[in-house]
Amino acid sequence: MMIRPEIKEAVFKKFMTRVNLKYSAAMYQWRYNYCENADKAQLIDNLDTISHHFLKSVNISRKPLPDTIEEGKISFDFEKRYHTCIDGKETINKRPWNIHSFWSLGMADPFPDESTMMDTDNQYVGPDKFNMSKLVYPKSRFTKEHTPMIIYIPSREMMIKIMRASMGCQRIEDLWFNMP
Repeated sequence: MMIRPEIKEAVFKKFMTRVNLKYSAAMYQWRYNYCENADKAQLIDNLDTISHHFLKSVNISRKPLPDTIEEGKISFDFEKRYHTCIDGKETINKRPWNIHSFWSLGMADPFPDESTMMDTDNQYVGPDKFNMSKLVYPKSRFTKEHTPMIIYIPSREMMIKIMRASMGCQRIEDLWFNMP
């Protein structure tokens, strides 16, 4: 099934907006923790602003339309054959450059009941604001010598979910993250 170009573009824009907000938070955390001459109060204010924008649209209960869920169904054999499930924390640790879950971007997982592994080192779900001590990226991404590199590549498992959640959508309003 083909996914309409405007649907692809809307998903990409939403995804990258969330990625960029999270990266901004990571940069403020890095500067706070590693830049000696940084204005700590200003960085905290900046992180609060990013946190506000990140959290104001978090609704992890959103899901695709029933028709999209039906069109996006895959069998357990398909999952097993094409390795569409994250098979454990080791996989996440081996690929810290990937985004492994929608939760890590504060987005609803369109298929939350499927067998997946929560990316607990790189997640954000909850009402609490970001702070300087709870890092938004895995600790391995923070070193004094280098600013954190942006994490924007979805894992294969997540990419398949994005494609499935976009199938059959005729309008941008029908995408799972736009559902009430």
